[in-house]
Amino acid sequence: LLLCCLTVLTRPAIAREQLNATVEQYLLAQTRGLPGKVSVSVGQIDPRVQLSPCSAYDPFLPPGTQLWGKATVGVRCLGPASWTIYLPVQIRVIGNYVVTARALNPGQPLASEDMAVQNGDLTTLPTGILTDREQGVGKTLR
Repeated sequence: LLLCCLTVLTRPAIAREQLNATVEQYLLAQTRGLPGKVSVSVGQIDPRVQLSPCSAYDPFLPPGTQLWGKATVGVRCLGPASWTIYLPVQIRVIGNYVVTARALNPGQPLASEDMAVQNGDLTTLPTGILTDREQGVGKTLR
């Protein structure tokens, strides 16, 4: 009887682990090709949420979602039950980005020696960052 009770108690934990593993694999596949080393983490489902057993999960991106920084991934159950949930996820991309090496004036064209390369989480930086000096060479500052 005790073994039976333990099996019933651990089954939801196993299902949630499978769900998280499926979402993590999906995120890693979707973020291939991003500049740098990608790491992903999947947020927890509220323990009060009761999900019917599911034999196959279908992760998807809600419209307008970008896998960069904090995001949300949807998951549909393909059977035998029919449900959809949304999970918070965190995508980090550690890589090189370009900064100015000295004070620069507006209207000045950039040269390679005007820039330096640093390493950090690209998802915390503003959009339009440069990841290679050559991207900035010859550009004019505003």
